[in-house]
Amino acid sequence: MSAATYFQIINEAMRLYKGGELKQAYDLVTETIDLDAGNPAQMLNFRYCIASKLGDKELAIRLMREAIVEREYWYGFDYLLEDDDLQPLQEIPEFKRLAANSQEREIEAKRNSKPSMRILKVEGSGSNQAKVLMALHGNGDSAAVTEPYWQGCLRHGYDLALPQSSQITFWDAYTWIDLDKGTSDLAVHLRSIHSMGVEQKDMIIAGFSGGARLALHAVLKGEIEPFGLILIAPWLPELDDWMEMLRSHGRMRLRCWIICGDQDNDCLEGAKRLFSILEESGVNAHLKIIEGLDHDFPVDFDERLPHMLHDLEMESSEEER
Repeated sequence: MSAATYFQIINEAMRLYKGGELKQAYDLVTETIDLDAGNPAQMLNFRYCIASKLGDKELAIRLMREAIVEREYWYGFDYLLEDDDLQPLQEIPEFKRLAANSQEREIEAKRNSKPSMRILKVEGSGSNQAKVLMALHGNGDSAAVTEPYWQGCLRHGYDLALPQSSQITFWDAYTWIDLDKGTSDLAVHLRSIHSMGVEQKDMIIAGFSGGARLALHAVLKGEIEPFGLILIAPWLPELDDWMEMLRSHGRMRLRCWIICGDQDNDCLEGAKRLFSILEESGVNAHLKIIEGLDHDFPVDFDERLPHMLHDLEMESSEEER
């Protein structure tokens, strides 16, 4: 697993955990704790939770101390007190001190959290760029975790905008769970992009998992009107509630690409259903189901992305004629 991506490691660790192979899950995460492209706070969280579940309270407390005291990470106070894996630690005095320490950082982090955005520009494009791909991270992720997957757009002439939610859940982990707040954050980012001289009609909005959910919601609500939409492993729990909006968008020339793994138990059915609804409504929609893929980007996504961008551009051009 040395060459595995962050999402692959998380998915495999969860598979082992749910299958009762706790020691194997612990060893997997331990071997990849210094993975550059992930969230080390999440990796340590996996380790101390599994250590507690295995009955090694001393190891679990030591790992929590490393995370919260030595590395100064923090986790949700309610989560620490309510997680079943951590129940064996609840009455240990040091656990209570660590949880209180974490809570102080949580309060401070949530008080100061605000939307942010990183922009990568096409080499040599100068200050103005005609096209932008805005890519939203998944829930529990960050712009930094998501960035490597989308950089291929730069070679296709798109600046890359990487918004980060203001909804922080633990150290360097953000979510779009609150759609209204997420849409408000998105409005801030759109104003920033507009100030660069880029119109919404020259943008593609994309997202992974919970970011795909927000991207779709913002388009359906008319908060953003890009010429294309790319949804990777879209998490769509409210699809039934959005039915009327979805069916009305066939008349609005929405163009959409959807990619999902056939092993993604949480998102596959929603992705297929979304595609069917869009197709029936007259939307230019495409669906690619990747064999053997769990909740992740395809390993060849860097090669797939330019093809999707080209398809969306061609469809947009044809409709304008």
